[in-house]
Amino acid sequence: EVSAAYSKARARLAKHPADGVGPDELDDTFVAGLYSDTFWTSLASSLAQYVHTGSGAGLASMYASAGVQGENEFAVYNAVECTDAPWPRQWSVWDRTTRQVYSRAPFLAWDNTWFNAPCAFWAVKPTGPAVRVSGRGLPGILMLQGTRDVATPYPGALQARAVLPTARMVAVQNEGNHGQFMAFPANACVDGYVERYLSSGALPADRGPVDATCPADPLPQPG
Repeated sequence: EVSAAYSKARARLAKHPADGVGPDELDDTFVAGLYSDTFWTSLASSLAQYVHTGSGAGLASMYASAGVQGENEFAVYNAVECTDAPWPRQWSVWDRTTRQVYSRAPFLAWDNTWFNAPCAFWAVKPTGPAVRVSGRGLPGILMLQGTRDVATPYPGALQARAVLPTARMVAVQNEGNHGQFMAFPANACVDGYVERYLSSGALPADRGPVDATCPADPLPQPG
């Protein structure tokens, strides 16, 4: 029902933007909900306001706080992302790949492509080959990972844990937030592992690939 309401609102905004919010601004705003469930209540309220009353005030407010990309932050992101490793320079590759992803994940496919598209035309080329991580000689590493994180998916964390022999991973079960430490509301289990690590270097026992687990915080309650 929520998905249908979102699609209906998006189509309506495509014809008649509300308070400066069209379909692109709507998507840019609601992407924030993929990174942190602290946005869910306010995102839901703004969508409900528009669907039931036609007012775009809530959507405009959320776009200003969660959807607008800071120019300086985005410039730094591009400078790192576009020179850290080689990217395809042919737009046809980007277009073909994104269309394939869109068939499975329509909400984020093009949004993510446009976010990184400057790398297809970036004037500064990578200065060297991609760094190969061996993991040898590193001190103890504490990894935190939500099992439902869509920004840095769980399978990738398992791969990283496998190539870092000194790492220990704490998996937060059924948690989709992109960051786990100092979350709001706080997750006492996660914070305990981090505080012990920072104060004494303590790590969970090596049980790999997942060395310890924490339960997720309860999801926000619908109003």
